[in-house]
Amino acid sequence: MAAAAGGGGGGGGGASMYHAAPSVAMSSGGGGGSGSGSSRPSNAMDVDTSHGSSSGSSGSGSGGAAAPGPRKKPPNVMVDTKDPMPVTTPSNPMISHPQTSAAAAATKPSQPQDPNVRFKIVRTLRDTLYGKVKLAVDTTTGRTVAVKLSSKERINRGLMKENPQEEMRLYRILNHGAGHPYILELIDELEDSKYMWTVLEFADRGEFFEIVVNAGRLEEAVAKKFFRQLALGTAYMHSRNICHLDLSLENLLLDAREDLKICDFGLAREIKNNQKFAAEVKNKPGKLGYMSPELFGGQAFDGRACDVYSSGVILFIILTGVPPFEMSAESDARFRLIYSGQLRKLLQTWQLLHVVSEQAIDLLSHMLCAPEKRYTIEQILAHPWLTDSKLPALQNGLLAYSLSPNATLSSAGSGSAAAGSGGSLTIGHGGASASASGAHH
Repeated sequence: MAAAAGGGGGGGGGASMYHAAPSVAMSSGGGGGSGSGSSRPSNAMDVDTSHGSSSGSSGSGSGGAAAPGPRKKPPNVMVDTKDPMPVTTPSNPMISHPQTSAAAAATKPSQPQDPNVRFKIVRTLRDTLYGKVKLAVDTTTGRTVAVKLSSKERINRGLMKENPQEEMRLYRILNHGAGHPYILELIDELEDSKYMWTVLEFADRGEFFEIVVNAGRLEEAVAKKFFRQLALGTAYMHSRNICHLDLSLENLLLDAREDLKICDFGLAREIKNNQKFAAEVKNKPGKLGYMSPELFGGQAFDGRACDVYSSGVILFIILTGVPPFEMSAESDARFRLIYSGQLRKLLQTWQLLHVVSEQAIDLLSHMLCAPEKRYTIEQILAHPWLTDSKLPALQNGLLAYSLSPNATLSSAGSGSAAAGSGGSLTIGHGGASASASGAHH
């Protein structure tokens, strides 16, 4: 549901994702990936009363030993606004959750209202496998919301891996009590004769993906803000015994306060007794470029460790402006370098050492590694890169940086981050520079 509750759009050709970077002088090409673009809907508030569904378009590409260049959004392989919560868990003081059972949290609330009466549909935000996501107004409160309409007929056919009913159940667990500030809020669940209505918080700044596209890369201080929010939301999720399995830039939204919101739990799973999940040979959850090597390789996998790996890919991209590899496979030369502990060599080859600090390299090296060596989310939150004095100060429990709608983008290669007028942020732009040798589009 990337952009499902934000400003993102459905299928179609989208903007290029990453800057090209110099090639890696190694043999053995990488494997192919797939992707689909999206376009943001217009701001017109025309009333849309259709609930039908349609599918988007997709494209494909492949990569070798060269650094990955611009590409469209990858699809799943298979086919806003409260302060952080206080400390309660003993293992990490930054994680908290209500002390209630998952069974109690997953209990479906009563729904006396007719959703077609309660909600005024404004427009379609995007298509989904089961229907559409609509921008709507709750006439009982005046609140703008995102309504995910899932066709009961399609659900009953059971032909798709994602299960809207299971997604809704996991949303209930995560939103029980006070929920979490960095996980998209579930507001209500209703249904009519044709559709399940999942009413979600509307993250009106849209996809985090678009922020990275427009900025090229984020300065490290800014990246810390967003990555820390991602880590806190993931830690809360893991503390509730839920793994996402599809963390990506496309499944992160920004609310009006420019805080991150983890969304789209269509592939998420509940972890039972801390056990690994059985190997997936075919329908592997997640997106190719973010998938851990154990999951991609068809091995039994720890869902929490897979989320950490995907988060490492996200961190690499927002710091450098380029993805680290096409896929986590031995056929990908870039993956082999990183997985063998040579992340620094890759950054040096791409001339990116000046944009990634020593502490960030150390953290990435402990995330993009074998599962038995991989940090837990609690270890990530305790890492010096997220706890040093350079981390932006908290204001009312939230990090103080702001991305204004008209943030100034510098064209300098190294870039700089500085507070602009009115608390806005100037974002250094440039990431990796394109090279005539090995760069591809």
